[in-house]
Amino acid sequence: MTELSADRGIRAAAIPRLWIFWAAFAASSIGTGLALPLLGYYLHTVLGHSSAVTGALLSLLALANLVSALSVARVIDRFGSRIVVVAGTMLQLGGYVLLAGRTAFVALPLVIIGAGNGVFNAALPGLMRGFGSAAERPRLFSVNYMIINLGLGVGALLGAWVTRTHQVSGYQLAFTLNGLSYAVLGLTVLLATRAEAAGASDSASSRGIVGALGDRRLRLLLAAASIAMIAGFAQLETAAPLLLLNTLHAASWTVGAFVAVNTAVIVGAQLAITRVARRITVQKLPMVMCALWAVAALLAAVCGLAGYGVAGMFLFAALFGLGECLFSPAFPVLLLDISPLSGRGAYSSAFSAAFTGSSTVGSAAAAFAAGYLSFTGYWVAMLVVILVLALVCARLRAATDATAGEVTA
Repeated sequence: MTELSADRGIRAAAIPRLWIFWAAFAASSIGTGLALPLLGYYLHTVLGHSSAVTGALLSLLALANLVSALSVARVIDRFGSRIVVVAGTMLQLGGYVLLAGRTAFVALPLVIIGAGNGVFNAALPGLMRGFGSAAERPRLFSVNYMIINLGLGVGALLGAWVTRTHQVSGYQLAFTLNGLSYAVLGLTVLLATRAEAAGASDSASSRGIVGALGDRRLRLLLAAASIAMIAGFAQLETAAPLLLLNTLHAASWTVGAFVAVNTAVIVGAQLAITRVARRITVQKLPMVMCALWAVAALLAAVCGLAGYGVAGMFLFAALFGLGECLFSPAFPVLLLDISPLSGRGAYSSAFSAAFTGSSTVGSAAAAFAAGYLSFTGYWVAMLVVILVLALVCARLRAATDATAGEVTA
């Protein structure tokens, strides 16, 4: 069966199931926002681990995420994305419940949480394929991204309220609620989505990720997504607070305001940006994203030179958010477009692993750059990396345009 005929068969009954899925996905995103920002503080301050041990534990979580994403490719191709997504949610449920129980061996729940996250993210693109045709995928992934950001924001506010007394019970409640939100999502996926055909056996699947990496388009997509993570998302999460507090010596509330501005832009503009982006081919969207990010970095640098560094940071948060709105309707859609149906697990596993690995590298790079470069020097370095990203995206566009007429089997 071709992908086109499969899409036509999917569309008719997908809409009610999609809204049910999105409701559960929103609950899970709120749960993540409720628990994830508290994790480092809980390990360091509540459980009393040193900074070095806390860093090692969080690195262990990231490593489990990476290893599980790389390991699950054949499982996705054999059993389908649906059952793997459910398995990922159940792992997260178990991990967070164990963490809430204050197990003596805290590394165990962190490994389980990381593994569940890696499994879930590797299988999610394939699951989303079942909710709409190729033409509808940009909107589907855009709504997903909007839900994630809205959920994280709402969850963070709830987490601040739940843990306002700084007692252990508040953190235990936050972790338990997050685990239950994953249970809701897993049961929803199990009951409200359809199973895929299993038993892939073609050469792309049998060679796994190594075979998938023979596809030049995938290599370019992984490179572009990784650089976007290192130069963009990781900088937003790690470098921005350091620049505001350590370099500009701004008030502590500016960090929360910076995140709020970025989140508000994404939630408010995501669907509108996606509608506008429909006039542009998916292959061109990463280039537009790079242009917005370059303008954002340039304005931040200019504001810094003029003595308005904090204002420049807020301008960056807003314009970077507009660029983020183009990531979700582009990169995961391109991933599905270039992936063979019978070997999609290898492609999505490689993509998820690259994203996780580059997030870790990006956070370290952000801390180094924000600590050792001047404010203006930081943004000049950012512009250079964005230029490299634009060049990779241009090559990705050329490679995908050259095979745009091929039918994925």
